[in-house]
Amino acid sequence: MYFLGVDGGGSKTEAVIIDENLNIYGRGKSGPADVFNSNKETVKNNLISAINSALDSKRIRIEDIRFGGFGLPAVGELREAIEIYSDIIKEILPGRFIIFNDVRGALEGAFPFENGVVLLAGTGIMAMGKVNDEVFRIDGWGEHAGDCGSGYDIGRECLRYIFKMYDGRIEKSYMYELIKEDFEEILRKTKGINSRGYIASYSKIVCESAKNGDKFALKILENAVEEWKLTVSAIRGRIGRNEKIKLAVVGGLKNCKILYDKFLSWVREQDWIVIAEPMYEPSIGCAILAMKNYKGI
Repeated sequence: MYFLGVDGGGSKTEAVIIDENLNIYGRGKSGPADVFNSNKETVKNNLISAINSALDSKRIRIEDIRFGGFGLPAVGELREAIEIYSDIIKEILPGRFIIFNDVRGALEGAFPFENGVVLLAGTGIMAMGKVNDEVFRIDGWGEHAGDCGSGYDIGRECLRYIFKMYDGRIEKSYMYELIKEDFEEILRKTKGINSRGYIASYSKIVCESAKNGDKFALKILENAVEEWKLTVSAIRGRIGRNEKIKLAVVGGLKNCKILYDKFLSWVREQDWIVIAEPMYEPSIGCAILAMKNYKGI
């Protein structure tokens, strides 16, 4: 009995196939799956590509998939999200799927059998937790209204500093020297439907510059840490002031060592947070949710 898990985000899509004992039978990866920042046909093709790659690993047929769980952006935030995604997925896995927010998949992967909170810090950012039967979320409101301390937020601040340096409003720094693209090309890519992931990619330049002591990059990351702290601090109001909770951090920004280490330093001072490593990756969490839904758990 096979179950499919698909974790789609603003930068990439990952698919995995498991059985009911959580053995992995296939994996696949492709581009972004956010219908509000990529066109519908692109999202459909990326989902199909990731799923087909996972199926081909062990020559499993799509008909062999008992149920699928799709963790996708904006679900639970925008009413039309489920309808748009359903129209796409029903052509791939008719009538055998459930759709939920992508962070819900990360949460289930991190803590499939216990209470906990996951801070998903990638292109966007959101904290989501479960305490007994209650699931709650903090931030994840998109790049225009929220996502404070996200890859997009950090990348946007990087570009603002870079263009100030370009104008001569502030002195050039190491961060400026890492920019290899023509500035006109940068402006072109920051406009339009696929700009979100592109802007977020500049967070890597900030992290690299911070390692070299760039004062502007360090300031950007310091601000991001403050936003992470605000987001996680809000969790305490959801769990009770005398309770402890496990917290797992996932997403690409965890690889930004200066940012993550500064955040961990603060976390270790909090007597109500226990840092934990995720039990499974988000795509497996999506597959576990598919299995639980199928079995009525």
